[in-house]
Amino acid sequence: KNVPGNACIMKSGDINLDGLVDSADSSLIQRWLAGKNITPPKTKGLEKSYDEYLQDVLWLADAGSLSAESILADIEKADVTVNVWLSDSLTGSAGTEKTISVLADNVSNVSGYNMMLNFDKDLAEVLSVQLGSAATGLTLSYNSDVNDSGNLRVSAAGEENMGVKGSGVELLKVRFRMKGDEGNAELVLAQVRINDVYAYVPLFNDPKAPKILKQEPTPEGEGTTEGTTEGEGEPQSNKVAVPDVIGKTEAEARSLITSAGLTVGTVTQEYSDSIPAGKVISQTPSAGTQVNAGSAVNIVVSKGTKPRFIVSCGSSNTSGSYLADMILLGLTSGLLFIHIGRKTKSPFLN
Repeated sequence: KNVPGNACIMKSGDINLDGLVDSADSSLIQRWLAGKNITPPKTKGLEKSYDEYLQDVLWLADAGSLSAESILADIEKADVTVNVWLSDSLTGSAGTEKTISVLADNVSNVSGYNMMLNFDKDLAEVLSVQLGSAATGLTLSYNSDVNDSGNLRVSAAGEENMGVKGSGVELLKVRFRMKGDEGNAELVLAQVRINDVYAYVPLFNDPKAPKILKQEPTPEGEGTTEGTTEGEGEPQSNKVAVPDVIGKTEAEARSLITSAGLTVGTVTQEYSDSIPAGKVISQTPSAGTQVNAGSAVNIVVSKGTKPRFIVSCGSSNTSGSYLADMILLGLTSGLLFIHIGRKTKSPFLN
């Protein structure tokens, strides 16, 4: 919720001073009460090479830092996208009960979340709200007026990151009962915010800012064989053609794959002298292959041209900001600093 203009409340609840009292503050409070560190671990101030810097960032990501994952997305084109979606649409006849889950990708370094779900309160009501299978270690709260407002506001937080990797990770499950006239209660996942154990909240263009995928309702009767009498003939095979995603950006490839009724499998990165960074080099199965609906399509995404080693010679007063820019742009995989007179740290590491 928004923090009122009261200094006492602000200081007691808004631990990370972002103007909100939410799951990020809850994670910090729980860690403090448990005697755990509430600040990210410090790196050891590495010198010499980008490879060592990268190892530092990887170590921070393994230690539970979402911000470190964002850095990896920038400098290594790592796939850290957090997609969030609903498992189904909220449709059915009056009296029908339906459980719908909120699912996500790449949330192993998440220790809390805030969500808002909207629905037509004249066509459905909430019976229960529970933590998903991946979030059982969190503490859950939600608004009591959900069925009066048709607006479910959920907050969940814990003292440790969830640590569950992969796709389709269940964050939340809500049990509804349909009422009134049969129809679609238009359940919408309107907002999602996530945080790690250090209260880092990725927003806007941050690579870890959650992206909500739209849930399309399943057409009535889909999957049945038209014109076949019960007990006669063979059911139609549920085969689809694999789309051609080579040369597409990773986001475009993901969209094409899911639109075809398939799922995105493993996403790996390789250097390429011919395919620009961020675009697909190869795919498995190949384009046009007939596979079962829901099958996984694996893709390899280009990291761009393989960096070359650069030696920089200069005085200890030489500005190094341009070197940091080169590293962030992926232009070099290592730097050797030669300074006459004294040893100097890499300009982009504290």
